[in-house]
Formats: sequence, C-alpha cells, structure tokens
Amino acid sequence: MLVVLDTETGKPVAHLPAVGGVDDLVYDAERKRIYMSASDGFVSVYQQKNPDTYEAIAKIATGPGARTSKFVPEQSRLYVAVPAVKGGKPAELQVYEATP
Repeated sequence: MLVVLDTETGKPVAHLPAVGGVDDLVYDAERKRIYMSASDGFVSVYQQKNPDTYEAIAKIATGPGARTSKFVPEQSRLYVAVPAVKGGKPAELQVYEATP
C-alpha cells in the first residue's frame, strides 16, 4: 500500500493500493507523479491532484523480479532493471519515458 503523509502533521492524507515487493519509489516533481517499482513485475504510477489527493493512473508490466529502478528527471525517463529468468529471458534494462 502507498501511504502519503502530511509532512507537517505526520498524519496520512492518502492510502492507495500498490504493487508487491516494492524496492524503489520516486517522485517526479515536474509531473507531480509517483513511480513505484516492485518485484511482482509492475511499476505503479500515481498522479498527485493536490497535496491531499492522489490517484492510481497506470500499472505497467515489467518482468518478474524487476524491482530496481532509477528516475532521471533531466531525461524524463524511468529505467527499470529486469533480472534474467533462469532458463529463459536474459537480463534487460527497460526505459520508460514520462509524458505530460
């Protein structure tokens, strides 16, 4: 679950469903979005509507175990590392471009 806290009071302002096995979570200040990558093979994307309102806007399939990610604001890109699958697909780096 994604829980957003008011930084002044410490009280929760939003609770949203989240992907499982979260490793990385980043805030895209330009687009007011949160990107959350997790080992269950998805990236969840949340949109901030105002300081107390957030909504889930996308759940993007990546691959099993793909929980490590890095958002580069200068490039507007989210990089997700997908590990190799034993006896299957090799490791890969997936690149997602954040759009307005």
